[in-house]
Amino acid sequence: MIDVNAYLYYGYLPGREVYTSIFRLQQNIAAQCDYTPVEAAYLLDRVVDESLSGVDPPEYYIVPISGGWDSRILLGAALDRFEKWKIRTLTFGVPGQLDYDIGKNVAREFGIEHVAVDLSAVELEWEDLLNSVKISPWTCIPDSYFNHHSIRQAASAKDMVLSGFMGDPLTGGHRYPAETRDEAIMEFVKGECRAKNVRLTEEGYDPLGALPPLPNNCSIPVGELLDLGVRQARRIAPIVTPLKSWTKWGAAMGTLTNIGAQVVAPFAHPLWAAYWIKAPKMVKKNQKLYIEMLKQKYPQLAALPSKSSLGKNPDSFSYYTAKGLRKIVRGIQKFVPNLKMSSKARLNYLDYATAFRDRQDYRRVLERAFHYLESNDVVPWLDLHKLREDHITDNVDNSNAFLVLIGLALNLEAGSEI
Repeated sequence: MIDVNAYLYYGYLPGREVYTSIFRLQQNIAAQCDYTPVEAAYLLDRVVDESLSGVDPPEYYIVPISGGWDSRILLGAALDRFEKWKIRTLTFGVPGQLDYDIGKNVAREFGIEHVAVDLSAVELEWEDLLNSVKISPWTCIPDSYFNHHSIRQAASAKDMVLSGFMGDPLTGGHRYPAETRDEAIMEFVKGECRAKNVRLTEEGYDPLGALPPLPNNCSIPVGELLDLGVRQARRIAPIVTPLKSWTKWGAAMGTLTNIGAQVVAPFAHPLWAAYWIKAPKMVKKNQKLYIEMLKQKYPQLAALPSKSSLGKNPDSFSYYTAKGLRKIVRGIQKFVPNLKMSSKARLNYLDYATAFRDRQDYRRVLERAFHYLESNDVVPWLDLHKLREDHITDNVDNSNAFLVLIGLALNLEAGSEI
């Protein structure tokens, strides 16, 4: 039976279990590790080489690249091993986003063929989304659709996608500040709520009940375990890999349905995972060791502007100006939200709030979802048309709620497996 309330809260289904292979992995690594940039770089080379060994050589190596570190490190590893003409980078989003623009700039700096997919030019159609949830069920919509659609623009069945899956969460890119087990669980549950502006679940629903049982004797911090075993396994993996859910460590992710391209994720290699899971907090804080490794191993890539430096040279006056302006805008947003001052620089994918107000294709998809939910009496406690009217008249941003409701209707119509 589908837990409708769980999907309405999380935007994905957290699953019934945390796979034991995730928290037993650290037993596979030697007791002594030297956590230095040199050793981390040595291990990176080893896991990349092992991840690529035994795999049929592709025509092109596709590197989805953003403004972060994971894709930059994989690009450096590819440049170490292959001719430039064998590498193709990919970004998707909208012009003006840091991830979209920085990825293009990195590719241009190294003279690499680049494919940029402007998602604002992609027409949203119900049938396309329906086909997407059949491939990647019960995760965030339209994230999985946009990822696979964009990869199709850059890759063919003869190619290999080098995915940064598991890069950030292993190396300290996700923070887990909670002190106790209960605090960590509550922090995770609060952070994972997808539609924070409006309550979509039934009155009295407790999202804690949707989490799988957690082991009591696990030495991995609970916040990290939840991130790996729930969020990465059930939400992220179906979006960025061919997997419907992630169950074990290993770089080979399979082939993308309807595309045929192989997907390899070196950061999901068991040796790399064990090394970082065992790493002390001080080297993972703010990804200290990970970034030091990047600077030593790929200094030219590390020197280019990144998302963390707002797309500017981190030592430049323009960076401090942009940082100050961003702080001012955030303050205005907090205290005078009706002004709706926002920047698309850090958006993921595109501005959905505007899309649901201004674009006919988004509004058609929303109406189709509402019709399905009402016809089948799926969410009788919600006034769907009030949600829409409140949004259209600019009173509130319900776009995340709309995406969750669309995802629910699509998965139910598709008869998606749990």
